[in-house]
Amino acid sequence: MKPVGDSATFGAFYESTAKQVTATVRRMTKGDDNLTADVVQDAYLEMLRCWARREGHLRDDNRKYVVGIAANKVSDVYRRRQKLAELDVELDVASFEDDVVDRLDEDVALAAVRELIDRQPPRRRVVVTMYFIEGIEYADIARSVGITESTVRTQVERFFKLLSPLTDKFTDMRGGDRS
Repeated sequence: MKPVGDSATFGAFYESTAKQVTATVRRMTKGDDNLTADVVQDAYLEMLRCWARREGHLRDDNRKYVVGIAANKVSDVYRRRQKLAELDVELDVASFEDDVVDRLDEDVALAAVRELIDRQPPRRRVVVTMYFIEGIEYADIARSVGITESTVRTQVERFFKLLSPLTDKFTDMRGGDRS
């Protein structure tokens, strides 16, 4: 049996989660590979520091914990850069629809959703990524990002409203029924 906090078990955790965490963080940073690499490295270093306490948790819970650390770090970077847009910023979806939605199929629909996520203000992008891609609960997102749970819920609802024209168009093109 390995001692608690053993680096070999941390190495196994890192190997089994790094690819997924990196993909999630890349979405949060809107594809900024340098920022992604820095944030992922810092998040895993912070996890290593507390590994003795976290080692007994489920791998998926620890992965979500690392994503939470990374989300905090991404928010900190944008805050430092003073590039955080107000959370109440409403985006123009009509021009997005005109350019992309008419050509939807399953692959293009996924690309359109990714593009819509990328167009969100940084904090909303972090919230949406944590909620939709990682499946992290509102309360955990709120703690990680440093906002209220109701703000997280509001941001998810606003994203659903922006996403609705895409899903409606895709459903119409597929001849499906949304009920």
